[in-house]
Amino acid sequence: MSMDNKKKILIIDDMPANLELMAGVLKDDYSVQVATSGEKGLKLAREYMPDLILLDVMMPGMSGYDLCRRLKAEPECCEIPVIFVTALDDQADEAFGLQLGAVDYIVKPIVPGIVMARVKSQLALKNERDLLESQNVWLKSEIERRMGELKEAQAFLFQSEKMASLGLLAAGIVHEINNPLSYVYANLEGLKDRLQSVLSIFELAEKFSRQLPQDHPDVLFFQKLKEELDYDDFKADLGDLIEESIEGAVRARKIIQNLREFSHMNENESGLHDLESGIDATLNIVNNELKYKAEIIKEYGGLTPINCVGSQINQVVMNLLVNAAQAIEKSGKIIIRTGGQGNDRVWIEVEDTGCGMSEEVRRKIFDPFFTTKPVGKGTGLGLSLSYKIIKEHGGTIDLTSELGKGTKFRVYLPVNKEAGAEAPL
Repeated sequence: MSMDNKKKILIIDDMPANLELMAGVLKDDYSVQVATSGEKGLKLAREYMPDLILLDVMMPGMSGYDLCRRLKAEPECCEIPVIFVTALDDQADEAFGLQLGAVDYIVKPIVPGIVMARVKSQLALKNERDLLESQNVWLKSEIERRMGELKEAQAFLFQSEKMASLGLLAAGIVHEINNPLSYVYANLEGLKDRLQSVLSIFELAEKFSRQLPQDHPDVLFFQKLKEELDYDDFKADLGDLIEESIEGAVRARKIIQNLREFSHMNENESGLHDLESGIDATLNIVNNELKYKAEIIKEYGGLTPINCVGSQINQVVMNLLVNAAQAIEKSGKIIIRTGGQGNDRVWIEVEDTGCGMSEEVRRKIFDPFFTTKPVGKGTGLGLSLSYKIIKEHGGTIDLTSELGKGTKFRVYLPVNKEAGAEAPL
């Protein structure tokens, strides 16, 4: 066995003859160091970190008992096995030594065979303890890792089920509202046309009234009717009311169209998806979250549709937009850009002028359950779920941020999801 692989033994005794005898017994099988006092032994134990200590009890200055007590009080040395080797053969002395933490007690004069046997026995036990400790550490780490994975999987499953429920709810809303909304829109358009006819008739009646004497009963009735209707204001207001109602119906129909797109949250099939139309739809969905916080600036690169799970990419964009809005304390800007990288990859960028992130936050931002929001205000799953979705698409997410200036996320996606699905992050 090479010197590097030999177990290390420290012998502490104030008698050189005892040191020489015990070292002679052990030196062929072990790496042996010796010390002639308790003080020197303590120093050498800290530096040498032996696998076993043979320790005399009766020494001038620091006794073996005192040294054992010191060793057991130090975190670095407390696990080193100590065997007392002493002329004190009283059972009370042996019991006291074992109470201090020694693992064995050898009475002088020593018998070489007994010393060797006790040393081998204690080193074997130490090996078993060390192995058990390392296995416990590994097992604890593995349990924590598996529990973390389970917790993460449960959270993602919950989030997926929540989005699927949202999709079903949205689909129900689309179905229930779309038909009556179509009636409202069609009726408003019809009412607009009918109003023009009524106004034309009214103008024709006014033209005819001018051809009659002003004191004619029909003319007087017509003038009274105009006054009661406040005709000039009625004519202007009614037109505006109908136009505003039509505008509101168009807006509601647009929201329904956006909800229809988001009603497929639980679908995982890839297909051609227009990223820029998806971003516009997402902006309409989260408009209420953004409109009081930020000016939206769109700088689109004119991307052609790509093969991906469109609803999942919309979800990523939604998470990035909501995070951008929440990073802006009072008012600011959110800039959304798109572009291409070569012929096989495209990118979406969301930049805000919010509070920015520290280096520590940037390192953890994609970790499941990590959030900078107050307790109860965030799950810490939005960005980690976005990271998971992009990874499954074979894409990447880049992040740059500076405290006090803002944050920029750039998502890279392959043009063909199947082609990029195995791409590493």
